[in-house]
Amino acid sequence: MKKKIFLAILLILVIACGACYARSNREMKLRLVNRTGKTIVSVLLKPSRYGDYEAEDELNEDSPLYNGEFIDMKFLDRTEHREPHDIMIIFRDNTYDEWTGLNFDEFDEMTFERDGATSYRLTR
Repeated sequence: MKKKIFLAILLILVIACGACYARSNREMKLRLVNRTGKTIVSVLLKPSRYGDYEAEDELNEDSPLYNGEFIDMKFLDRTEHREPHDIMIIFRDNTYDEWTGLNFDEFDEMTFERDGATSYRLTR
């Protein structure tokens, strides 16, 4: 009897941990549109409250995002409660623009424009 109770509790814990993992690692999709007049070579992302920027894209000097092009990105939200994120884009000339406190539940397309301006659109 004790063994069955132990196994039932263990099963409940495994299911609960799996639900927490799935919730904190949800996949998010974002279309990035480049209208900056420059070439983007890197897109970096991080939770707003903590952490370091991580490369979240397939861009580099050999496969940049030219002006007028877009890329559909997928990344994992590793925060527990769908927290805001910061995003930084780095241009071929080693300059960058940064946006902070973005809630990716509110939009799924982000257009980078000249002088750090942006526009957002929810297309779902």
